[in-house]
Amino acid sequence: MLDPVLTAVHVFCAILWGGGGILGAFFLLPAFARTLESAEGGERTRAALAQRRYGLTQGVFAGGTLLSGAVLLRTTLSQGWGAFRGAGGMVLGFGVLIGLGAYVIGAGPLRRRYERVLALARSGAPVPELGREQARALRSARVAAWHLAAAGLLMAFHGAVVQWAAR
Repeated sequence: MLDPVLTAVHVFCAILWGGGGILGAFFLLPAFARTLESAEGGERTRAALAQRRYGLTQGVFAGGTLLSGAVLLRTTLSQGWGAFRGAGGMVLGFGVLIGLGAYVIGAGPLRRRYERVLALARSGAPVPELGREQARALRSARVAAWHLAAAGLLMAFHGAVVQWAAR
């Protein structure tokens, strides 16, 4: 009874987390990087991101994905570790690990790097220093986004792989 609801919550949150992460890493954050080159632009960008609660919503969707996924995984593991044997189990296991990797990158180094970028922009740091820190933050964002894309693909193929392996 609970599995279909949890699956829907998991998929919904994962789509929004992954989509927001990919959109941010490859489109929004590079565009915002241009505005951070001046202290005034940096404040406007920080205010815009805070007003739209981009970081908060990404965290909520990431948390929703991880919590619902943990409950679903618990159900899977109730069958024993044998659930990870075979092609379907391996796809599921790799998807879980890669998704966790995206969360760790986003909650750790990525968040700290963007906080440092905004602090440097507020302090009026020299453009070369600000640019280097922006480049590091953007690299972290792109690594996390690729993790999200890979985890999404693995989870999307999981059901097909299980059906194929059952033949």
